[in-house]
Amino acid sequence: MINDPALRTAHIAAIVELVTANGYDGIQIDYEDLAAADRAAFSAFVGELGGALHGIGKLLYVTVHAKTDDDGYDPRNQAQDYAAIGAAADMVFVMTYDWHWETSSSGPIAPYGWMDQVVQYAVTQIPSGKVILGVGLYGYDWAGDEGVPVTWSQVQALAERYQVPKQWDEASASPHLSYTGDDGRTHEVWYEDDRSVQAKFDLARRHRLGGIGLWRLGGEDPGIWDPAP
Repeated sequence: MINDPALRTAHIAAIVELVTANGYDGIQIDYEDLAAADRAAFSAFVGELGGALHGIGKLLYVTVHAKTDDDGYDPRNQAQDYAAIGAAADMVFVMTYDWHWETSSSGPIAPYGWMDQVVQYAVTQIPSGKVILGVGLYGYDWAGDEGVPVTWSQVQALAERYQVPKQWDEASASPHLSYTGDDGRTHEVWYEDDRSVQAKFDLARRHRLGGIGLWRLGGEDPGIWDPAP
């Protein structure tokens, strides 16, 4: 769709119609896992969509994969030109989470040092006031390389059920715990809590970013809503 000018134009018209018909302030797009070869076409799409929305007084937010340099880690990173996207969009939501994921080995979801590196690169390409820091509120429960998504509330229930202590990893500023399940397998759980999330909020403040985006609401540590000291 984005590589065909006619289809791209039709898609943009459909989005504009969606926004106007529903009286929205704008739209946030989250187009993931593009090929590296889609880079120019995706930048053109974002630029044209931004122009169309701004022409009717509406906003465009664009969600992007996290990376610490232009190439990033894989083709989906290469497909997203931070500078071009930042020039066209009103805000850019950077998904700084899933450093470890469901099918990876166990580990922190969003280590602080990595997030800092992502932000340091992002603000060289996008005005800092346009950057929204994506903060995850979830975790994974791994048995081997098989992870299951869990919320903070579910982690508290696991700790209580198996009577295991919660631990803190200073290097990544992340909480975690381990337990032996009813299946006899060792489980490693990494998640986010008030302490780890507040550190990420501080990171956004330090870099004077435009805001914070939370993924996702429901089952999070209620302490994250406490006002900053």
